Amino acid sequence: MLSVIKANKDRRQLSDVVDKKVLPNFDFGAMTRLAVGRHWRDASPAQQKSLESAFRTLLVNTYATALAQSTS
Repeated sequence: MLSVIKANKDRRQLSDVVDKKVLPNFDFGAMTRLAVGRHWRDASPAQQKSLESAFRTLLVNTYATALAQSTS
């Protein structure tokens, strides 16, 4: 994985690597519930799903940016 990261500076490709190799190891439901806190219970199921999706996107972008900067 490190060789793929070092060979790619493109954020889209790095996002794809993060999405396929790193993120399957995360429990986004639990992470999102912890991040939202007590307000999670007030959200509808559709809002919870939307929050989880947005949180996942945030993490993909954050990790891809960090990887792109670390290979510079």
